[in-house]
Amino acid sequence: MLRELTFIVDAHGYRWAKNMKLLLQKTCITVSKSADKKLTEREQSNLQKRYRAILTRGEKE
Repeated sequence: MLRELTFIVDAHGYRWAKNMKLLLQKTCITVSKSADKKLTEREQSNLQKRYRAILTRGEKE
């Protein structure tokens, strides 16, 4: 998914794709640093909200 987002950013310059890529990378880092290797309920909720917001902005873009 990251490769495809990178292509979209490089080829078209879409901001939503750049934001989605950053969100996925930050989430991966958060999970890898956690002791039980998963997101808390609050982190999951925040991830879902941010994910949906990026997609909504992407539709407009």
